[in-house]
Amino acid sequence: MPRILIDAKKLGNNNDVRITETGPHLQFPYVALSYCWGQQGQAVILTKQNKMRLLNGIGLRLLDRSIQDAIKVTRELGFQYLWIDTLCIMQDDDLEKAHDIVHMHNIYRDAAFTIIASRPANVTEGFLQFREPAGAHAPNTLFSLIGEHEANSEANSVIAVLDGDKRHEPWDDRAWTLQGRLSSGRFLMFGNFQTHWSCRRGEHPYEDGDGWLLHQQWDRRVVNYRNEYNLATDIMNQKTTRLGRKLLLHNWYRILVCYAKKEITYPQDRLPAISSIARAFARLLDDEWLAATKQRAKVSATRLGFDAPETTSEECTEVIRELWGGIENVRTVNLI
Repeated sequence: MPRILIDAKKLGNNNDVRITETGPHLQFPYVALSYCWGQQGQAVILTKQNKMRLLNGIGLRLLDRSIQDAIKVTRELGFQYLWIDTLCIMQDDDLEKAHDIVHMHNIYRDAAFTIIASRPANVTEGFLQFREPAGAHAPNTLFSLIGEHEANSEANSVIAVLDGDKRHEPWDDRAWTLQGRLSSGRFLMFGNFQTHWSCRRGEHPYEDGDGWLLHQQWDRRVVNYRNEYNLATDIMNQKTTRLGRKLLLHNWYRILVCYAKKEITYPQDRLPAISSIARAFARLLDDEWLAATKQRAKVSATRLGFDAPETTSEECTEVIRELWGGIENVRTVNLI
């Protein structure tokens, strides 16, 4: 349970919201938000100086657009509490911030569902604004097909849009968003062309959306990682306990390669941002995640996805440097 949540219930006649401290014995159903910060600073963040003011309330209009939209979605779907990192983690307390970051995957996992704002590159843009129909920006790729229908049914036009109509989702590029995506057993994704609902907490996984582009969520510039994402989500939510070692290692390597393509603002965050995913795989593999140590001189090549029977620590180091560009003084890494 997060130590701080946003109480999205309107305060009095105003449209104000406030933060609230949960306490160790209080349990509230809450929603979490995964989004792109952007390069510029946010309008309001939680600090030691403004904590009391935020506990008493703050006007919704003072918050950035994506924050406002997340609060609106939370209210419309009947929830009162919302978790957003910059308003629920003390941003100028390094110890508290480090503690909460380590447990951030639990926050996404325990949320009723996660709102994923995948379309805006910046928190100031929002994600509930008008959305063009698929193909509107490239009408020459849009056409309709009239199919045969039974006498007692209505005629329908089938709209087909070529793959070039896929518009990039900025959220897919960010390294920190991956653990939020994989830790969330349920998420509601607001993208460029559709709203996508996914639930993997029930006996049978369920997905739905407001358009036919449901299976084109991942950026086509890289390999489609849909199956790996779904399996990793089950692992992060402890739904999967019996999987073959070969499948686990293959899945971990694919996630690792996908993660290495993502952008991160601070190079020193590259390992912390994937550590919760690594620990989840390590638990099933009866191993441990060693971020950067000399504990192992050699790493099994099958764990890296190579064909050679064994990889030395020096060769492993080169692979890690390529995957974790910008991290200095890496010696050897146990990938699981």
